[in-house]
Amino acid sequence: MELRVEEAGHQDVELLADMNRQLIEDEGHDHPLEIPKLKIRMEALLRGGYRAYLFMQGEEVRGRVAFGRLLEILDTGALDVEVLSWNKRGQAFWKSLGFAERSVYLRREGGMNDVTASDSGH
Repeated sequence: MELRVEEAGHQDVELLADMNRQLIEDEGHDHPLEIPKLKIRMEALLRGGYRAYLFMQGEEVRGRVAFGRLLEILDTGALDVEVLSWNKRGQAFWKSLGFAERSVYLRREGGMNDVTASDSGH
């Protein structure tokens, strides 16, 4: 059966939210969201120009087997993905597809009142 790549739309928000929930669980994300909030998030992303693609085989979504096909469709020279630092399995997956580390994204949580002179490098 042939593999098709379809651009997801607003009609796919429920599916995209569920796929995002699965990813959050797989990654062990530190800020998990429930489906209603993920649906709102997906709607906002799609309205803002975010593009999502579904890899379809018949009527079933087949996400992981079709990455090369997506690259053909996008016809782009560069593609970035984000993987949480503790998600070693995810990092290995993307590296197996030819991705390489390019930057390190850092986050500091807490108020700026917690900063001391030694924290700020002065």
